[in-house]
Amino acid sequence: MTLPAASLSAGPATASAGSAAPGLLVLHGRELRDGVRLEQTSRFGDDRWVLTPAILQRHERGAVLDFTRVPAAHRAVARELFYGVLSGPLPPGLPRVAITTVRKTFTAVGYFLTWDAARTAASPARPAALAGLIPADLEDFHRHLTVTTRTRGLRAHYRASARLLWHYRATLAPDILTAAAEGLQLHAARLSEPGRALRPGALEELLASYEHDHRPLPGFNGKPNATFLARKLGCYPSTLRRSALLAAAAARTGVDTGTYRDTRPGFLLGGRPWLERIAYSTRGEDSLGTATRMLQTACYILIAYLTGMRDSSSTSPAAA
Repeated sequence: MTLPAASLSAGPATASAGSAAPGLLVLHGRELRDGVRLEQTSRFGDDRWVLTPAILQRHERGAVLDFTRVPAAHRAVARELFYGVLSGPLPPGLPRVAITTVRKTFTAVGYFLTWDAARTAASPARPAALAGLIPADLEDFHRHLTVTTRTRGLRAHYRASARLLWHYRATLAPDILTAAAEGLQLHAARLSEPGRALRPGALEELLASYEHDHRPLPGFNGKPNATFLARKLGCYPSTLRRSALLAAAAARTGVDTGTYRDTRPGFLLGGRPWLERIAYSTRGEDSLGTATRMLQTACYILIAYLTGMRDSSSTSPAAA
């Protein structure tokens, strides 16, 4: 089992495992069955992700990713990885796999993570994080498969699970890309189309999450941002503007000075997050629009430097 000498990372967001918003809808990048609304599907913070709404052939069996079956030490990694597999940014060269394949891949990844957790428990001196794995550990996994797994195809399938974790180590700028995915999910809600009634109990659940986390409600011009909350709930903004529940929650928890994404930056500079929060707007130094433009500029500079490209305005005929 040969992998590059670089060790495995903790998953698709090494420094920010668990930083994806608990309410992020994990199927936002998938086509859904007719009649299924995205806001009714599984969220990142759920223990069980139901994939059935994204299985378009109704004769096929439903599928669930049950993260309670993954060792607790690796559960955050597994969530980040499978969010990437389902809807997140893909590593270079990797295709988006069919939804029916995701469940089989989950079983294989769970097998590898369970094996690694058992070895760590037996040898406390070993690093607990996947980032501490080295090629020799992966050779041990290969030998384990040779002894415990009869068929060559199944052994190859389990080995591929380890490679998948390695591939996703290279997913770029998870803070910015996760926030962008959250934004795409929110903007996908067409607030003017008919049939967007507020689901019973949904507003209470959302307001309770803000109160539980001691977060003020997202604000706009000093009032709760009804349009933003309506996008999260998949309902009409006018429904929330008339809501006594929303007004009462605002009185208890307060209203923020602006509207910010649930995604919290996880990378540290000098021991502190590089950005406290990412604003929902497209302008301002803490907005996603500014962050993505900075990321695009950084990528351009890096690619131009490594490939020898130069901006056309910097080359004159005389210099040529």
